[in-house]
Amino acid sequence: GAADLFVAPSRREALSLALLEASAFSLPIVASWVGGTGEVVKEGDNGFLVPPDDPPTLATAIDALLADPALRRDCGARARRRFEDGFTLDAMLGKTLAVYRQALEAHSR
Repeated sequence: GAADLFVAPSRREALSLALLEASAFSLPIVASWVGGTGEVVKEGDNGFLVPPDDPPTLATAIDALLADPALRRDCGARARRRFEDGFTLDAMLGKTLAVYRQALEAHSR
C-alpha cells in the first residue's frame, strides 16, 4: 500500500476521524493517548498508544512497527476489524438506536 502505518502525535483530540480512516484502510496506528483516542486504538492490538509530548516513546513505537512486518500486518487487520465492528455507519446507528431505546425504556417505567 501507499502507507505502512499511521502516526497521530496529537496533544489534544476528541474522536479523531483520521484514526477511523486509517483503521478503515487497515493501517496500524501509533497515537498519543489523549481524548477519545483510546476508543479507536487498543494498546498492542491495533496499534500503540503513547503519552503526548514524548518523542522517544513515539519513536520506539514507530520503530517497533517498522521493524516487524508481521506485527504491522496483524495490527492493521485488527484495526480494520475494529473499524467494521464499531465505527461503520451501520454500527454507529445501531449504537445510537440502542441508547434511545434504553432511554425510552427507562422513561416508560
